[in-house]
Amino acid sequence: MIRVEIIAVGREILTGRTLDTNSHWIAGRITALGGALGRIVSVDDNLDDISAEIASSVARGADVVITTGGLGPTADDMTLEGMARGLGRGLSLDAAALEFVRKRYELFFEQGYVDSKEMTPSRRKMAVIPEGGEWLSNGVGAAPGIKLEAQGTVFFALPGVPEEMRSIFEESVEPFLRKLFSGIVRLEESMATGIGDESILTPILKRVMKRLKGVYLKPDPKGFGTGVDIGVYISVRADDKGKARARMNCARRMLLSELESARRGSR
Repeated sequence: MIRVEIIAVGREILTGRTLDTNSHWIAGRITALGGALGRIVSVDDNLDDISAEIASSVARGADVVITTGGLGPTADDMTLEGMARGLGRGLSLDAAALEFVRKRYELFFEQGYVDSKEMTPSRRKMAVIPEGGEWLSNGVGAAPGIKLEAQGTVFFALPGVPEEMRSIFEESVEPFLRKLFSGIVRLEESMATGIGDESILTPILKRVMKRLKGVYLKPDPKGFGTGVDIGVYISVRADDKGKARARMNCARRMLLSELESARRGSR
């Protein structure tokens, strides 16, 4: 199974000042493409924390790691430095990325968004990337994204501003993932169970998953008490739509049979 992880960088997330909508959005897009996330983690604007998470993802065998945040011009934007440190690589000024940043600030100056088009050290900083990295165009902001392959893992570093992140994801990341996930079909459905006690439902779900390959069942409890009907999310994976649909139908039939047996046993 292809393992994808997200590292959301930013103290504003950890303090509750900002809701991490980026990870939520990326997770939805990856699921729609047929992939699955193995991990989402948030870290502080701290070199040690960022580099440790980068190294940890490699150690877990992640195939793709997407970072969000920390690509801007300020001193606490240190994702790329943390990525380089975690991978044991140096940093260097990328001439093409620098030209991109320069043109973006010229445009923003003409549009009246910034007071100066001067390439200050803080703006040049956004073009300093890990060695071996490839810069990705940002159609909304000034900070380029980064793609880097290292130690069997493909890293994508995206800005934290949602509009910028989505722009780079759709232009540069999604085509890569679509190709990576080609041949993988993922279906998700939900169904009611007629059971209000999760402790009774859980063994049933385990039995079904043990008997069916490529099927994942997860309860969706909304509360506890009389009149509660716990729903179940059914997720299946296969290498074509026909197999995925057949697997989904089989999971539904088996689950319904197990639920009926449980209800008969409780009478």
